[in-house]
Amino acid sequence: MLVGVCIELLQPSFELLHWSYFVSYRELTSGITVSNPWRPWLSVKTARPIGRTNKGPCALSRSLPWGTTLFTPVQTPRDDGKALCEALMTKRALRIEYRRVRAELMPSLNASLLQSVLAHLKARDVSPRHGAIGITWPLPGEPDLRLLSELQPAPLALPATAADYSVTYHPWRDAPSQTELRGDAFSIPAPLASPALKPAQLSLLLLPALAVDRNGMRLGYGGGCYDRLLTQPGWSTLPTFAVLPEACIHPTLLPIDPWDQPLDGWITEQGCSLRRASQQSESSAR
Repeated sequence: MLVGVCIELLQPSFELLHWSYFVSYRELTSGITVSNPWRPWLSVKTARPIGRTNKGPCALSRSLPWGTTLFTPVQTPRDDGKALCEALMTKRALRIEYRRVRAELMPSLNASLLQSVLAHLKARDVSPRHGAIGITWPLPGEPDLRLLSELQPAPLALPATAADYSVTYHPWRDAPSQTELRGDAFSIPAPLASPALKPAQLSLLLLPALAVDRNGMRLGYGGGCYDRLLTQPGWSTLPTFAVLPEACIHPTLLPIDPWDQPLDGWITEQGCSLRRASQQSESSAR
């Protein structure tokens, strides 16, 4: 009997792949632990892979979700495993499509997005006394918000991602100069010589996204970095907004995983929107 296990791998390019491994039922119960370094709070106890299918995890007859620890023979219902794998594959397809849409639009929309962000900061009366504005170093296709350092008075902060995908924010004192920046674990520039900021030292976070839905659920690159950050004390109540083109607002609800965290809203070339009130109420209770 063969049992399939869904395995997620995150490449340096931040493209999430889903590989399906076949293991025998005897090997599945042999007690070898395989940890997930990209999401260290999740792991699967399984055996060594003895084969791989290129047909995708949804082709498997049995699938075991992340977080299942197998000390004794366990049967996972086919429907549950299939639903999980279908959701994973749907996310991958959405990432590919919205990455394409965003890349096509960003060259002509970046200036408009920057103006929308400035209008939102003015409406929130963000000033240096409220703390730094957390932005991100722009990767290809992402909004470039570095000019905020010259267009408004509040200081900026950049995130640094460690090898375990934990995120810290550091003050970018010489923005927009790159002199003090060094590559983090993924070679993304960050002011690593500056001490990490506490959430109380930030006024809000502006995050890139491939897409977002009306509930504030963000489609990122699949590493779970910001989802994990936003579950931590202090960070969970920090105002957080996605910055992206209006065309990347998903018309229906995005597929989500249990660890996905909603944002407070999103900023597009058309202005700022807040997520649905019901979702905001649930988040405020966290």
